[in-house]
Amino acid sequence: MKFKILEPTCERRLVTLPEAAAYLGTTVWAIRCLIWDGRLARIRLGRRYLIDVDDLDGLVEALKRRETA
Repeated sequence: MKFKILEPTCERRLVTLPEAAAYLGTTVWAIRCLIWDGRLARIRLGRRYLIDVDDLDGLVEALKRRETA
């Protein structure tokens, strides 16, 4: 019996810390600092921490508003 591997039909909502760092063009340690400072939420799933892409976008928008004010 062969099993068919299903491809995801939508983009991922949660990303790992290295993926979040790549998304923002920064380092994993910078992402960790944002989490520790309470400026970025994270989800723990097993032993992994995951970041919601919407939260990353919200952080960018908040930083843009802060610089223009």
